[in-house]
Amino acid sequence: MKEALSFTEAGKRIFEGTVQDITEEKLNRQKVVTNEARIRGILKSQTNYLIRVDLEGNYSYCNEKFSRDFEWIFPDKNPIGKPALSSVKESSHSKLMEIFHRCNAQPHVVIQAEIEKVQKNGGEKYTFWDFICLTDSEGRPVEVQGVGIDITDRVEAERKLLESNERFELVTKATSDAIYDWNCKTGKILWSINYSKLFGYSHEAPENIDSWVANVHPEDRDIVNDLSNILIGTTNFWKTEYRYRKINGEYAHVLEKGTILRNNLGEAVRMVGALQDITDHKEAMQKLVRSEARHKGIIESQTNYMIRIDMAGNYSYCNEKFIQDFNWIYGKRNFIGEDSMLSVMDYHHERLKEVAQECLSNPGKVFQVEVDKPCLLYTSPSPR
Repeated sequence: MKEALSFTEAGKRIFEGTVQDITEEKLNRQKVVTNEARIRGILKSQTNYLIRVDLEGNYSYCNEKFSRDFEWIFPDKNPIGKPALSSVKESSHSKLMEIFHRCNAQPHVVIQAEIEKVQKNGGEKYTFWDFICLTDSEGRPVEVQGVGIDITDRVEAERKLLESNERFELVTKATSDAIYDWNCKTGKILWSINYSKLFGYSHEAPENIDSWVANVHPEDRDIVNDLSNILIGTTNFWKTEYRYRKINGEYAHVLEKGTILRNNLGEAVRMVGALQDITDHKEAMQKLVRSEARHKGIIESQTNYMIRIDMAGNYSYCNEKFIQDFNWIYGKRNFIGEDSMLSVMDYHHERLKEVAQECLSNPGKVFQVEVDKPCLLYTSPSPR
């Protein structure tokens, strides 16, 4: 609202003007400044990439994350005004140019794509992007905006998993696994020659489910019920472990994996799988358990103290020697989860905190420190 002002002197008008209340406008401007500061903070803290490319294909904006990762490409460390293709592997140039044209042809439509970017070490940085064309007030394209994430770790993990699966398939073919093909309708089972190599049977491979069950260890035959439930259900994968009798009467620990094929009615008609002898693995695990038990006994019989402290500063493990000497402080033998500082003299608290911080900052490095602990005969010694 405006109000007129007029000043006169000796009958003459010497000043005339208006006064306007701009309080609301000032508040709105302050809100705009605050919002812009928030937006800048959000953009600055982003772990995703945010870019904009003008119609000439040059960067018009790049957030800090993008600049940090790709400024090495540009001599002046500034990507603004430089071709967007300069940070893209040549193998992705045509894909990116096609996306650029599609965005311009379809403003406000998000187009997703995986783009290979260049790495400083010469490799590829795999990225996934959402691209969209921004327009002016009249709907004309002005820029293409992209929000991307670095998926290099995921791609590498998937690649390693694929390679691992391929290696596993090759190894499986090269090993002595006993492959079977079971007709669930007729009960007929066909075995690969490796069945004889694994279990020693020359011409006595089980031809049906009953003869197979006969060789399963009596204590493990509940797997038959498990298999029956799988067959009448909807699951198409079978995996189990059991003991299987060999020709010499000994039992081998086997891992069985099978795939169930069903007809249009969902009935199991065929099952193909393999038996793998894991006896050596089982025995190795048993030895490991016994070894760990022995090591635990050695630790418990130590005359030195052995402790572990969690990130909250509480005990997560204490050996028997430590428990015997300091359980009187806590009034119980089990003080796991209790404050470790209760068993340290007050004047050494800061020293221990400093060492703890050094340990956290340097994982794997050994730090030595003298720490006084209270005892039942405590007579106020001087700090060392």
